[in-house]
Amino acid sequence: MYVDGGGCSFECVVAEAAVVAEAEAAVAEAEAVVAEAEAVVAEAEAVVAEAEETAVAEAEETAVAEAEETAVAEAEETAVAEAEETAVAEAEETAVAEAEETAVAEAEETAVAEEQKKRRVIISPPVPL
Repeated sequence: MYVDGGGCSFECVVAEAAVVAEAEAAVAEAEAVVAEAEAVVAEAEAVVAEAEETAVAEAEETAVAEAEETAVAEAEETAVAEAEETAVAEAEETAVAEAEETAVAEAEETAVAEEQKKRRVIISPPVPL
């Protein structure tokens, strides 16, 4: 509530702090999404590592198998790297977009509420003379 056109009151500051806290919570949630994406990528890398070990063992049997397994391993590593970059980038973009949308919506709500508070006029009953 504004008093005599002055600055934001305690309630206003508390409301703004709540908006900031919610935005920080949204960012934390976004970071959790990124962490989940990174965990998925780590699992994929473990699977690829196992596949590479198997490929190496089989590649020792014949030169042709070695060439094929090397090509497959390189393709898998490239695919995993690309998938990791894409997953992390998409998760970060989504998280940032959600955090921004939340922060903007909350800021707009706060601004509207503050504007409504400014427009309220307290009408006092007439003072008898």
